[in-house]
Amino acid sequence: MAEQNPIPTQVNIAPRGKSWQGGKLVTWIGGHPTREAMLHSARQTLISHADGRVSHARQGSCPDEVSGHDVRDDECPVCQALMALDVV
Repeated sequence: MAEQNPIPTQVNIAPRGKSWQGGKLVTWIGGHPTREAMLHSARQTLISHADGRVSHARQGSCPDEVSGHDVRDDECPVCQALMALDVV
């Protein structure tokens, strides 16, 4: 069932009690306060991944040859960056 008053994804500043994480607003204050901050952090994570400084957690549904390249793990920092930037 859909939320009664969904928060539009184009909102930049997260409302009280919510934050940006993995490309969506979540009820958690440990994420990013603005959408731009989340996107910047996601880009930095992917740059770090490309440099070899950060890798997939490989603890769940990270993309690979077996699971497919379009799966994502909500707990993996690299997968979170891919979800935030809506990379398929």
